[in-house]
Amino acid sequence: MLSNISWSNYFMVVVAASLFYYLVVVVVYYRGDLLQAFKKRALVSTSEDEQSPPWEAYPQKVNEAKMSVQMGKTKNQEGDESHQISSFTDEVRAYFEQIKEKGVEKEKLMQSLRVIAGKYSSLGNSGSKYMLEQFVTAEAELHCAVALGENEVSNMWNRG
Repeated sequence: MLSNISWSNYFMVVVAASLFYYLVVVVVYYRGDLLQAFKKRALVSTSEDEQSPPWEAYPQKVNEAKMSVQMGKTKNQEGDESHQISSFTDEVRAYFEQIKEKGVEKEKLMQSLRVIAGKYSSLGNSGSKYMLEQFVTAEAELHCAVALGENEVSNMWNRG
């Protein structure tokens, strides 16, 4: 009976059994994460079908902002600003992740955004300001289902 089984058949069965085993392990242990990922992907795909993200609506302005940032700056300043931009976006994203389950009223949201933007006040005067405002608007809509107006977001750079 064992003489009828070739080595290639044996390895195919072992590989198939291993894949099935690890698939079951992943589904059992990461079920919640997988469901959340599929829900988020479905939410993103339906919102993309309805309208494009705000920053795609104004590509010319974004390109102009990028050009003005690149002009007249040394490489050291560009690196410092890109580090600040990365820190700002990480902090905003973390804040929205934190409050998305709780829900928050719009005024408290704007107050918190003003505090975060206050830490990075130099970005409020940079050419990247518009792009960052569009990022905040998109994150608010994605995580909190809150529509922020252009004036509201531009006022986040003003403390007070």
